[in-house]
Amino acid sequence: MAGLGGSLAHKGSDGAELREIARGLSAEEAARSTDRVRRALAALTDLAPLVRFTTWDGAMGANALSGLGFETDIIGAAKQSQSTAADTAEAATTICRAGVDVLVFGGGDGTARDLYDAVGT
Repeated sequence: MAGLGGSLAHKGSDGAELREIARGLSAEEAARSTDRVRRALAALTDLAPLVRFTTWDGAMGANALSGLGFETDIIGAAKQSQSTAADTAEAATTICRAGVDVLVFGGGDGTARDLYDAVGT
């Protein structure tokens, strides 16, 4: 659902109304943010032997990394099929505690704010 609010001209995607709209999205619409992340990460596949990702399961990271050739450690998952800002905060703090060098995310400005609130700079 990352970035969904902007594409639908709403503010964010955490509200109940938009979460309901998200349930009715086509598979293509629902995969939009994952596809964007996959395209960006595909540019790094030559570095795959040097890069290891620590991520959350499913749509919160693992789906986007699947099949790109990166070593991936999945260390958690969202509590429900549709993740929330609380899931984002939990993932970010847990991943940062795991000792990563860089926190990479795919999402809109709401996701960026959620991350900043959880882990700061």
